[in-house]
This record gives sequence, structure tokens and C-alpha cells, in this order.
Amino acid sequence: MWPGQQEPGGPQYPQQPPQNQPPWGHQQPSPYQPQQHPAYQQPPQTWGPPPGPGGPPKPPGGRRGAVIAVSVVAAVAVVAAGALVAVRLTGDDGDPQAGPSSGGSPVASSSAPASTTPTPSATASEEGPGPDDARGNPGEDTIKPVVPGWQTVVRSDMGVAYDLPKDWTAKAPGLLIGYEWDGNRVVTGGAAVLDEKWCGTDERGLAGVKGGKGAKSLKTEAVNEAYNWAYGKYKKEGGTKLTESAPRAHTNAQGLHGWIASTRATGMKGKCAADGTSYSFTFLGKDKEVRSWVLLVDSGYAGATDAATVARIRDSVRLVG
Repeated sequence: MWPGQQEPGGPQYPQQPPQNQPPWGHQQPSPYQPQQHPAYQQPPQTWGPPPGPGGPPKPPGGRRGAVIAVSVVAAVAVVAAGALVAVRLTGDDGDPQAGPSSGGSPVASSSAPASTTPTPSATASEEGPGPDDARGNPGEDTIKPVVPGWQTVVRSDMGVAYDLPKDWTAKAPGLLIGYEWDGNRVVTGGAAVLDEKWCGTDERGLAGVKGGKGAKSLKTEAVNEAYNWAYGKYKKEGGTKLTESAPRAHTNAQGLHGWIASTRATGMKGKCAADGTSYSFTFLGKDKEVRSWVLLVDSGYAGATDAATVARIRDSVRLVG
């Protein structure tokens, strides 16, 4: 998993590259922007339907996505690819800087060294909070769970909360976490993880809430989020197969209406290999901005998160604030 943040203009999604080109094209204006599933690329029309299924080429490498975390203080902590990383953001900047280090364990900094991040063209006060500005607000712990015996996780800057079983670990409100592969990243805030580091740096599950400025439709965004997060966590390499479900309109138990989608990963190989599924629920926040709740869980082991639990978690997603 890794840190990153969508820029105010929203995600930019490159076309599938020709043969002998690096996967994903590496032509994004920022390496911290998530990428759109090429199969759902469409002309610039508002709220248009996506075309048929497909997917990007397989990236090189043979491991699951590396974990990264981001907070909102100017500092940097990095490790070699494939291990847990913590990166802190410049206060108004929202563009984390991370790179490889010579060490094999996390490097954490409690100080605030000078930032190497370029000065943004507009301040946060001019543009408002970005789609993945992870600053938390006081009073988050006053929001109670709607599922008895569970815990509530809040993305207060986006006005979204959801509940999880007690065995999940909620991350600090000021952190963004996600996955990194071959210079590409997806990230979420209001996050929690399940069985963190159960095998090396791998976790059994991840959940969070993220923005979607620039999304063409709720339907398309739900499809893209489910696919990209599955790609980031399970990495379509070797025999790994990604299978997408058909997106569908959904209104959950809290009366929140949007679109849901999922992508299942099967056939992974290696020491920490596990099949799993990425779920997304995309909707409009109170501010009429696109929001997506995402959930990724491994399967095929004793005590794995089942479909009924996934449905209960999704049914708890609600607007707050």
C-alpha cells in the first residue's frame, strides 16, 4: 500500500500503451494520480456509459502492491519497494514525495525537514480541499456505529462514515494509504486495515473513502475504482486473473444511492499469495462531489471476510457532518 493524492483537476487516465512500452504509459502529469481502467476510457462526455470490459497489460514484477501511508506534516519516510512506507505531506501541498532508500525497514521522521515539493499554483484556501486531503476534524469519535458492536471510521473532510468489525484497525484521520506499482498509485483516506503485516508487509484487508473529481459518471467511477484497487493490491502478474462484475445501481440501508462494482483476483503465486476481491460504492457527497468507498479483502483462509459481512459494511456507509 502507499500514499498519494488526486490533484484538484481529478484523475487523468492514459490509454493502453503499445507493445514494448512500459505499462500504463507513465505520462501522467503527477505520479500520484490513480489511473483509469483503460477498458472504460471514453470521450469527454458528462455522465456517459462505459464501453465493454478489458484491462491494462501485465506490469513487470512478482509481488503484491507495496504499502504506503501519508500524513499532513512536512516530512518524508521511505523504504525499498515492497515494504511498508510512511510519507508525510506538506501542509497545503497535497503532493507527497517518496523514493527508494538503502534500508530495508521503515524510516520515520518526527521532525519537519525542508520540503522538496514544488510550490503549487494555487493554495488550498483558493481551491478548497483536494479530493484526497486527509485532514481530520475534531469530534470524529462522537459519530456512533449503526451496526451494534462495530466501530465507526470517518473521513470527516469528505463527510462520509462507515462501520467495520472490531478486528479492523482504523488509521489516524491524517493518513492516506494505498498501493504503488511501477510508478503508479491509488490512495484513500478515512482508512482501516485488517490483519496488517500478517505475512511480511501484506495485510488481509483495506477500506477507505476517497474523492473522484473529474469522474464522468458514478457508474464508470465505481468500475474504475474496483479495478484499479484490485490491480494495485494483487498485481496482475503471472497467473493472476482479474474478473470484473457488472456494475449496478445501489441504495444502501442508510438511503445512500450510487453505483457498486467489484473485481476479483485469482491465481496469485508466491509466499504471501491470496485470492481476493475489491469492492467499490460510488455516490455523491453532501457537497455534490463524487465520493467512493472502497474495500479490499483476501479470501480462501479461515476467518476470511465473507459476502454477508461485506454487504453489512457497505450498508453502513453514510453521509455525516
